[in-house]
Amino acid sequence: MEQTYFVSPREFAVSAATAAGSAAIAVICIILGRYLSALVFAVITLVFLKMTLDAGARLSVGQTGITRRLFGKITHQISWEELSEVGIAGSKVFNKGNPAKTGTVYIYFSKDPMDDQERFNMMLKWPPKDKLYLSYNKSRLDFVKTVSGKEITGYNIGKLKV
Repeated sequence: MEQTYFVSPREFAVSAATAAGSAAIAVICIILGRYLSALVFAVITLVFLKMTLDAGARLSVGQTGITRRLFGKITHQISWEELSEVGIAGSKVFNKGNPAKTGTVYIYFSKDPMDDQERFNMMLKWPPKDKLYLSYNKSRLDFVKTVSGKEITGYNIGKLKV
């Protein structure tokens, strides 16, 4: 039993559309002879293309562990035995004490156990380079719970039930 997910479908769609639009504007600027403007839009295209690749990667969650693929090639793989922590965390860490304002919520997979300060730092510097993650939705979390058998840690998740 294995499920495959985009890391962040919404971010993938928005960043891909922005990259495509910026690339089109860059081409139009070249045609019009506006080379400085074309350069600016080309840089914007490259930035959003990087975001598209990060958000468009596929995470396969199965009985043996988690695999991250980009263009079908495995870029990162972690077994359930290697994981110390599976959790969900909200990205809006400065929510002024309002638990309803969690920001975007992610499911993350960490090889190292973390305390609240490390989780705070992870969310402050999101996205993490050394962890696998996906955007949260209830069905994804339920499947992860089912196949991992691990306790889910919550951080800055407001009224969400783990």
